[in-house]
Amino acid sequence: MTAPPPLKFGDVLAFHDSGFVSWRIRSRTNGWANHVAFVADPAVLWHSTFGKGLHSTGTGPLLERNLVILRPQTSLGLDWSFTQEQKDAAWAMFLAEQGSGYDTSAILGFLFLSYRNRWQNPDGWFCSEWVTAVLLACGVPLFNVCADLASVSPTDVGVAGRLKPIWYRLPEKVAKTMPLTGVPQG
Repeated sequence: MTAPPPLKFGDVLAFHDSGFVSWRIRSRTNGWANHVAFVADPAVLWHSTFGKGLHSTGTGPLLERNLVILRPQTSLGLDWSFTQEQKDAAWAMFLAEQGSGYDTSAILGFLFLSYRNRWQNPDGWFCSEWVTAVLLACGVPLFNVCADLASVSPTDVGVAGRLKPIWYRLPEKVAKTMPLTGVPQG
């Protein structure tokens, strides 16, 4: 067991939480993650959550949850080195969108009606939609094709080819289903 590595701008935290809504998100997406957040600073996350919408929060207590830390990679498999211009673009996007609501109508439609349908509210963000959009604004496309951001799930973000797992804390039965060989465990 190891402590989590220092977080860097652009890292993504992918969570595997308990509870009905978390389970339902994972079951509807056939995935292991139910929430994702973008690391803006080693001590600050940006994410969209039910009840708060798009906001920033400290990383401290969140690192105690079941999660995988993912780091953006270049096409050569090296850690992405963000330029100041890319960081500024991300900050500008966050400041413009901060306080936008959580996409409640979409999550209700998603959880109880039809997965990947057009339920979204253009004035709100899903967590995975936000993370995909802010990385794209930084010049880091997670997918080789143009993804419909509103239909990207937390697990889609977690398995995107541009993100490499660098540390995890997960229940053993979940970890066994993932390509985590050689990745330090907490």
